[in-house]
Amino acid sequence: MEVIFGLAIGIAGVIITGAQWYLMHQRHQHDVNLENQRFEHEKELARFRKNLDMFEKRWPLYEALSGYAASAILDGKLDKEMYRTFLSASRGAEFLFDLEIEKLCKSVTDHSIDWFLARGKMERGNLSDEDYQECSSKDEEHLEFFQDLLDDMPKIFMKYMRTDFNI
Repeated sequence: MEVIFGLAIGIAGVIITGAQWYLMHQRHQHDVNLENQRFEHEKELARFRKNLDMFEKRWPLYEALSGYAASAILDGKLDKEMYRTFLSASRGAEFLFDLEIEKLCKSVTDHSIDWFLARGKMERGNLSDEDYQECSSKDEEHLEFFQDLLDDMPKIFMKYMRTDFNI
């Protein structure tokens, strides 16, 4: 009888030890799962913060360029102060955007300089009819460029300005 009693106590001890191990294992798995969830949440939060930081650095160029283009369209000429603001905002664009925006900034600069020069010739006067016609044609060409730019800007910049995508 003592043997059976000793065997029963031994079996009960093994069952209790197994149950304790199982419960500790389940708790450990739960802790590991919580830690993984916390890690994924922190990783997502860091990505969002990085994208928000990039948005805040990119926004001034978008704002300056859209204001500059809108001013050119509304006034029919370029505003030198807004041009300076655009130039200032576009410094470092090659580090914040890809080649597409860098080329866009160069194109805006090229069109602006060409338009400033054509406008300057027209305002100084003393142009032959042929030269005046050429400057007037450039005037229309640059105005159309800025109109197209303003129309396309939301589409062009959208992939850079969103904070919910990893860029």
